[in-house]
Amino acid sequence: MSFNRLFNPLMGIFFIVAGNLMYNIKPNYFVGIRIPWTLESEDNWRATHHLGGKLWVIGGVLITVCTPFLPGKSGGYFFMACVLILALVPIMYSFVYFKKNRSSL
Repeated sequence: MSFNRLFNPLMGIFFIVAGNLMYNIKPNYFVGIRIPWTLESEDNWRATHHLGGKLWVIGGVLITVCTPFLPGKSGGYFFMACVLILALVPIMYSFVYFKKNRSSL
């Protein structure tokens, strides 16, 4: 069994667990999606972590289920694509949320 066939599903399980925990994280400077926009507003923090939590659970399930069955390097590419999406979508959402709420003040 190759390293990736074991590592990728374990990382998928990590994303599922972390995604479930993300709902309860209070604003802080140590754990969570810590970018300027989430640290500035508790509403932004909460909204971003709710979206991020859902995405991380879905992404974790996809990684856990799909990567062991993809041939060759495809599993690794799929894993990296999922991680990129799981990182960038909450950041972009937080920025849009910040811009939207800043303009409504």
